[in-house]
Amino acid sequence: MRKFIYLLIIFFFYSSFNVYSQFFPVDTTKLNNAYRALEKDQNSPVKQRLFLDAFPSTFDDFNMTYQYYEGNGYDLTMYKKGSDHIMNGLATLNLLPDSVYFDKLIRLSLGGRFCPDAPSYLQHVLETIIKKKPASFFQRLSNFNEGQLISFWFFYFNSRFEKDYVADFEKFKELKNAFPNVVNAMVIAYPAACGKVWY
Repeated sequence: MRKFIYLLIIFFFYSSFNVYSQFFPVDTTKLNNAYRALEKDQNSPVKQRLFLDAFPSTFDDFNMTYQYYEGNGYDLTMYKKGSDHIMNGLATLNLLPDSVYFDKLIRLSLGGRFCPDAPSYLQHVLETIIKKKPASFFQRLSNFNEGQLISFWFFYFNSRFEKDYVADFEKFKELKNAFPNVVNAMVIAYPAACGKVWY
């Protein structure tokens, strides 16, 4: 009997090395249900808000939800849904107040960095929205502190090729008189981020 117990302990000890635990920091069932509901009725402010609320709120949570990880039986379901959730979900929330929508996007970007797939989709959403409503977006940005602004702009401009953002940088500098703190933070972040991604 003692020998059997020892064998059982050894079996559990060695088998535990092959166990891989996957963790999502958001409720993916709630997020997927909110996305499906939004797909069926994109013109519902209620469904847009439910999706936004279910969507990750920080860059770390966002990255863990939609990241690609190879091996160990990692479930890539959310990775595969990332493009739809971001480009057909997050990018389309046009019936929400700017204060709610823009603040979520800004907070989501803090601490961000370029990476193919989900982070680059998020950068594309930011570019599109800021170019549509620059004054409104800058107004929301002006409520954040300098460190947060530098972090936001670092993510916005973080890229492999500097030429991709020269025009944006020059255009946004024109808003300096109205939003000096936002533009000053942008000027600090731009040279550290733009064209500086390396692998």
